[in-house]
Amino acid sequence: PEEEQCFGDTLSRFLLDEFLGYDDVLMSSIKRLAEHEDNKGYLRNVVTGDHFRFISMWMARSSYLVALVLMFIFTISISMLLRYCHHQIFIFIVNLLQMLDLNVTIAFPAAPLFTVILSLVGMEAIMSEFFNDTTTSFYIILIVWTADQYDAICCHTQQSKKFWLRFFYMYHFAFYGYHYRFNGQYSGLALVTSWLFIQHSMLFFFHHYELPAILSQAQ
Repeated sequence: PEEEQCFGDTLSRFLLDEFLGYDDVLMSSIKRLAEHEDNKGYLRNVVTGDHFRFISMWMARSSYLVALVLMFIFTISISMLLRYCHHQIFIFIVNLLQMLDLNVTIAFPAAPLFTVILSLVGMEAIMSEFFNDTTTSFYIILIVWTADQYDAICCHTQQSKKFWLRFFYMYHFAFYGYHYRFNGQYSGLALVTSWLFIQHSMLFFFHHYELPAILSQAQ
């Protein structure tokens, strides 16, 4: 690959070798050939054991609906589990402060906390089956947690409460749709791009709506 001209110039081969990898390039080339065939077939990676099935274009376009449903299910489930975890931790801190003030013993809420932890681990395992990567699942949970905290702490004006979640779901769905449509090719790069757009929306709404409201209240 370091000398083959079909992989581009020296810079392109360096990016493929160090960051992107050759698997996605080969997959894209074979996919273009499969689009002109009636029998799509499949491709198997003999190193990792992964199977890639080629489907027709109309089935690929209908996959966006499946990605939308999965995005809502995963996002709402993660948000509910994290909020329940925050509630249990808050109750434990309040009981701990009462124990220190009143000098009484309290029971550690082990069962609810372990339930939440096991639920998050199970959710990550289910998402790993969809994304074929535990790291991507972890980062998605982290992104949902960050967005949930931003919505709860920073979104106070009417514009932010009404429109920011729409931008978040739009950018988040862009990643899900891309991953499900193109079978995870350049999934890490797509996730980083989606997160950068989400961060831009956070800064935009905070700078244009939340910060002026804070300054007007301070004056």
